[in-house]
Amino acid sequence: MTVNRVDAFIPSDQFYTNYNYAQQAVWNVYSYLPNGLASLSYEAITDNAEATNVTDLSNVFNQGVWNQYVNPDDVWSKNFNAIRAANLYLKNKDKADIEYIKNRIVTADSTPYFNARNNVKFMEGEVLFLKAYFYLELIKRYGGVPVLREAFEYKSEDWKNLPRNTLDECVKYIVELCDAASAIIPQNLSSYSWYDVGRVTYGAIKTLKAKALLYAASPLFKSAGTTATWEDAAKAFNDVIALNAYMLDANYNNVFGANALTSKEMIFFRQYGNTNSVEYANFPISFQGSNGNSVTPTQNLVDQFEVLIKDGSGAVTGSRPFSWLNADDAANPYANRDPRLNNTVILNNTSFSGAVIETFDGGAAGFPKLNATKTGYYLKKWVNPSINLVTN
Repeated sequence: MTVNRVDAFIPSDQFYTNYNYAQQAVWNVYSYLPNGLASLSYEAITDNAEATNVTDLSNVFNQGVWNQYVNPDDVWSKNFNAIRAANLYLKNKDKADIEYIKNRIVTADSTPYFNARNNVKFMEGEVLFLKAYFYLELIKRYGGVPVLREAFEYKSEDWKNLPRNTLDECVKYIVELCDAASAIIPQNLSSYSWYDVGRVTYGAIKTLKAKALLYAASPLFKSAGTTATWEDAAKAFNDVIALNAYMLDANYNNVFGANALTSKEMIFFRQYGNTNSVEYANFPISFQGSNGNSVTPTQNLVDQFEVLIKDGSGAVTGSRPFSWLNADDAANPYANRDPRLNNTVILNNTSFSGAVIETFDGGAAGFPKLNATKTGYYLKKWVNPSINLVTN
């Protein structure tokens, strides 16, 4: 049998001249954004939660067995791969050919061509923002890292032994990228209906810049040589506030449920398709289909929700800290609590997804069942109670 070798590799000169391929290259850069829900169990590293499954990755930290070789939160390679993808696009961004769109127009309406022209321009701003985002993810964990302004080939020796830039240089580079991106992405995108929800916005860029400066002004970063001040961070956040585009949502559930996309609290987010992985993991163990990988809130977290103070008519006039030393609190610990408690935590003997949840020892969702809650609580936040785990 004769086998002919077919080289299917597309040279970059050809790849980026194709407008659709160039767009796919930008989507690829987006794909490196953190998968927040996949890291939900990391809450169990903190005092806020406890993992029900002893094999949960959070125990690598909690048991002190993490090191340079075993680190579930090691994002070095992922983010530098993302930065390389961003640099490749930025190097080739001007090659996208959209003339074929103009040539296809047979009416007086040239909208498709102008949309494509704007899209090519905006894609540069998006990638600049994403590159800044990936650098902030790196410096939060590793301090100063090499600032790469161009893409190196994997087979090249040029990238080896590159020195780290100082932390201050990295922060300034993030600010530089954000300033460049905000000069490209319009503040008002309402006239660009084709610009998909979830893509980078002007507000997201300004917020990332402010967040980077806030880190840089912190004592931890200052001790590593950063020069940004609290005033710099405050001014940057004031720029975000001045946009008048974001505000606290009156409905707490909107922020963490199906209506999140329309919530005024949302600044930048990664969208998901239809998925029930959070429900499979976090439905109480009493539900058929629950896989027992729950992240269960601790008493420490529950105690942080304040007690509401009401007047004689029942109107809320203020709040006070909850305390087990207060006889009324100890006698009825869930009465008059901040309503966000019931939207965040499944309490013992409360209803969830059509069932009363028994978290006490011997209860349907408590010990001695395998992977039952260790804290007496289950997570409600992010969990859609309308999902049926049996019928998927």
